[in-house]
Amino acid sequence: MKKISITIPCYRSEKTIEKVVEEIRQVLQQKSDEYTYEIICVNDCSPDNVWEVIRGLAASDAHVKAVNLGINRGKHAALMAAFSHVTGDLVVGVDDDGESPVTEIWNLIAPLESGEYDVAIAKYPSRPVSKLKEFESNVNDYITSILYNKPRGLKFSNFIARKRFVCDYVLKYGGPYPSLEGATLVITRKIAQVEMDARSRLAGVSGFTFSKGLALMLNGCTTYSMTLMRIGWFLSGLLFVLSVVAFVCGIVLGCDFMYALILFLFAVSLAYTSLLGDFLGRMHLTNNGVPQFVEVETVNCDEDASEAID
Repeated sequence: MKKISITIPCYRSEKTIEKVVEEIRQVLQQKSDEYTYEIICVNDCSPDNVWEVIRGLAASDAHVKAVNLGINRGKHAALMAAFSHVTGDLVVGVDDDGESPVTEIWNLIAPLESGEYDVAIAKYPSRPVSKLKEFESNVNDYITSILYNKPRGLKFSNFIARKRFVCDYVLKYGGPYPSLEGATLVITRKIAQVEMDARSRLAGVSGFTFSKGLALMLNGCTTYSMTLMRIGWFLSGLLFVLSVVAFVCGIVLGCDFMYALILFLFAVSLAYTSLLGDFLGRMHLTNNGVPQFVEVETVNCDEDASEAID
């Protein structure tokens, strides 16, 4: 019998997580003769009472694992914590606010069960999102298409199914700045998109901010790709050529033009030097063993608890 692991990073979701877990139970019990399951809820250092809620869920149901993190390092780090506890053959990521249409789980995992794909992502033909989030998503799509040679139009969503081996390879990255999109694209290109209707969240508002989106995008740029460094080699040659042009034009056209061009070249050099500094800083933190996540407490995460529901 196969096992499905559901991973749920929880943040400010004390009012919704119980409903989400109950709906997942109802859906997965539809095929209890074919699949067993576990639900891994990770409290990402949430300021509300969500840890007490998920700890209670785990205390009353051995299928639920609860993980309490001591510091918030972002959703992807929380998912890495969840991956470290999965024991299933298929791993499905679900939102904690009810936005993921979990009734579509069987359609989502179908491409994986066919053997043709390693990852399946929910694709929403129409989804009400803010202009800011839409802009960030389009920018991220464009940049990751360049960095990872990702097919245009392939967009990652939170409702996503992965084969277990993909999660195991993702966990091999031990640095403090994980990017699941970048890691997944490095591991496999057998990715399916499954169309389904989007749902509205049960309560609250999105915690998305442009700075969080930018940070995730930067993680993907600097952790799993060398493309930006190769662009740096190209820019260094281009700046050298422009410097020669600036010198010649400065003699012919006057010093004002030369000063303006030199200032522009200096700005470009400074920007790329800062990016290089970010690379080095991340290498330094990784070498010093800065953790992706810090677990303070877990419930039902030992091997005996896992074996009890298999």
